Amino acid sequence: MPVMNPQAVTRVLPSSSTYKAIYANQDYAYQFSVGETDGIDGSADYATGQVNSAVNYGTTIRVPVPRYFTLDESATAARNGFSDETTITQPGGASSDIVITVPKGSGRQYWQNAEPYYFVGQFKTTPPLAGEKLVANGPAVVTQTIVDPQGQERTLTARAPAWTEYLRSGDGLVPCPSGSSECLVLSINGNNKGEKTANNLLLDPARKVPR
Repeated sequence: MPVMNPQAVTRVLPSSSTYKAIYANQDYAYQFSVGETDGIDGSADYATGQVNSAVNYGTTIRVPVPRYFTLDESATAARNGFSDETTITQPGGASSDIVITVPKGSGRQYWQNAEPYYFVGQFKTTPPLAGEKLVANGPAVVTQTIVDPQGQERTLTARAPAWTEYLRSGDGLVPCPSGSSECLVLSINGNNKGEKTANNLLLDPARKVPR
């Protein structure tokens, strides 16, 4: 019996761990990992990023997107470079679910060094006046048909946390909740050479500044 452990969609280009927020109307790349084992005893450490072809009798993955997200289907297909019948589409256009369709026999196995699925797209909207946190309206859902040891078809379902992204405002500011450890506190200090000058920035009066 295979096991799936799908992960929330994460930004990989540029990495969300390096850049917390992004700009509207620019392409970015994301990944979504299914994390599926082939169900053989002892295979827990050999999960695949894509649907595991060894057990797949047909899989549909629906990934709700944060508001405004528009998938570039051509760039997504090129980034994934599938050699099977897998497709990634956004049938309803901007802000609608991404659908990954993996027909019977398609997918990858662990020994094939299966990478996760990649999405390329952008948030098409007027840049917000203030930084904005965007959250999809539900979890990603993987629905797969498998055949159990008795030869009976079964449905395997797994969910991943909702996709979350942060948009910068038009002036480039990042959303910063009060008290967040991810926020920077800025301060200005002057020349610290005694009590009288501790909060002053000393300038040389003889230095001429060009106009």
